Amino acid sequence: MKVFLLILCLAMVNTDDETTERLKDIVNKYGHLTKGNPEFLKWIEKLENIRENGSSKEKAQAFRDFQEYDTTRLLWEEKITARLDEIESLLPDRQLSQECVNDYEAKRTELYKAKKLSNDEKKKKLDENSGKCIVKDASKDASKDASKDPSKMLRKMVQKMPQKMLRKMLRKMHRKCYERCFER
Repeated sequence: MKVFLLILCLAMVNTDDETTERLKDIVNKYGHLTKGNPEFLKWIEKLENIRENGSSKEKAQAFRDFQEYDTTRLLWEEKITARLDEIESLLPDRQLSQECVNDYEAKRTELYKAKKLSNDEKKKKLDENSGKCIVKDASKDASKDASKDPSKMLRKMVQKMPQKMLRKMLRKMHRKCYERCFER
């Protein structure tokens, strides 16, 4: 019976040492990532305090709780990153009106800031910034009326034109205008 108790006692000490070591690893691994994120900082401080002063049971519970928190944190950050990637892919679209470009850029800024917020705030910011552009797209309205107004049709053509070609065309027009002005 004494041998069994000795083995059980050694197993508990070994488990406590492993948990303490895991908590130390978490603090060392994530400590530098807490800047600007008060919720994350509280977790790391809590783990550090429990690692130094807590019982085996408290250490094990804190470790499990942190794993749950961290999994949720990483999930929201992954969703935010996916939305940021989606916005980045939308911005080069020449069919977007300037209002939509501004809207997406504002959403992108909010989502970058959201990475440093608490998990609940990350979810809220992601929900707020996940919709499509809510600004009425002027280029779509212009395409309806373009056949009626030649200036709108020309404007639509110029918007779709590649930048290099547009610059070349403008230089050529400028040169002709300059020549006409000084031939008189």
